[in-house]
Amino acid sequence: MKVKVKRIKRKGIKDKIIEQIVLLITNGKLKNGEKLPPEPILMQQFGVGRSSLREAIGALSLTGVLEVKPGRGTYVSILPEVFLAKPLSWGIMTQLHKLEGLIEVRTVLEVGIAGLAAKKANEEDIARLRKNTDELRTKGKNNKKRVRLDLLFHLAIAEIGRNKLLFRFLSECSQMMRYWREQIASSVPCDTVVSQHENIINAIATHDIEKAKLAMRQHIEWSSDELSRALLIRKEASRKKCLADETL
Repeated sequence: MKVKVKRIKRKGIKDKIIEQIVLLITNGKLKNGEKLPPEPILMQQFGVGRSSLREAIGALSLTGVLEVKPGRGTYVSILPEVFLAKPLSWGIMTQLHKLEGLIEVRTVLEVGIAGLAAKKANEEDIARLRKNTDELRTKGKNNKKRVRLDLLFHLAIAEIGRNKLLFRFLSECSQMMRYWREQIASSVPCDTVVSQHENIINAIATHDIEKAKLAMRQHIEWSSDELSRALLIRKEASRKKCLADETL
């Protein structure tokens, strides 16, 4: 890594390392597929200890920014343009304890939106939601299409609520939620997501505000549990890779 880095102060060491690596990627100084220098060199460049460096590398590996290949080294595994498309997600997703705040925000926002949608939905709105769910049922085996359709479903409900401010809030949070969906897309059955979406639609279609809010709350609670599980699995896999690398 032939770039100039700043020596890290002791407070928030891991986060500072992450910030510098993120900046190098967004500036194009570290490119997709490029190998990072060996651990001792990085420790010297950043002026940090082995444990702090490994925590930072592990966190970025957990989010898919870096890939640790046992016996071969650590590589950048994301394109700059893809990275820039998800700027809000990295700070939250590199630390599991910050998930609680994201879950609370999503719950408050989307449960309220579901209630508004149940109050204001018309037949055309319901048809739109059902069309989305039908597509999700048939195309959900493709993870990229599944993530896109899931995101569109939730944005459609926000549009049905006909509150431009709430729709804007949800849209601005969409990148964090896209990351959320990507993490669980390959680990949970699509049929489960479809079934939960249908519960939400049915409640909105009958204009049952409380039932719509409950269905949305249950859906978010389920997906947040799945996200936590998926991230813990990835964290453990990253830890094992680091340990394997040490023994070589």
